Amino acid sequence: MAPRLYTARGTYGDAYTVACRLYTACLAHDVHLVHKVTAHDQYEPLIREIYSILPRLVLRVVGNKDTTPFPEIDSHPPGADLPGGEQVEVPGVEMTWFPPFTFAKVEKFGLTPKGYISYVPIGGGIRAHGMLFRFAPDEEIKRVLTMGTVDCPVVVLGTESHPLIQESDSVVNLVGQTSILEAQQIIKNSCKFIGQQGLPLFTALSQRVSSVAYVMERHEKVVREARIIGEWKGYCSEIVVL
Repeated sequence: MAPRLYTARGTYGDAYTVACRLYTACLAHDVHLVHKVTAHDQYEPLIREIYSILPRLVLRVVGNKDTTPFPEIDSHPPGADLPGGEQVEVPGVEMTWFPPFTFAKVEKFGLTPKGYISYVPIGGGIRAHGMLFRFAPDEEIKRVLTMGTVDCPVVVLGTESHPLIQESDSVVNLVGQTSILEAQQIIKNSCKFIGQQGLPLFTALSQRVSSVAYVMERHEKVVREARIIGEWKGYCSEIVVL
């Protein structure tokens, strides 16, 4: 059988949402995907890592201006209220809201499954590309870190450190110490997620982890109407506008 041919576009959170959309297709068929993104040479390594959870996927990461004419998979969940009008759904591609992904082995970190809170206070893109990082305010970081206990610590993830994040009996600082798939598995194994919208939040929602989402004010409308929707909405207990 000939492989299914698709395109998609966007950065890390978009790639993960597309992976959820392609999950059942990749179980049944060979799938060729051309993923388009600005500054693809910088984004490509981590986008490849995100898509590596899918079997039978052949991936090509290209620049945003690529004109490959395959059907494009929307990087928003089904039912998104988008400014440009209705979503165009691609035949043969169905959203799997809760795919049973195993992202990575994380036993080396010594964390008890469902025995900690995962926390991503800082999110964003590639600093070298000038991407704006999203920071939780200092008071919010302090508040969340004090939620940790010896029996249920706060595990901090991400790539950007902060002076308030210090290792203790109730805080595990894993900033800069995990791969992207290890971070996703740690989020999956947590009892609660708090942090930035995008890949970390979408991972938590898709793995049925109760979540508190940090959202920049300028992104609030699109997040409420086009990201935290459908079956994911039931796992987001609060949206904190930064």
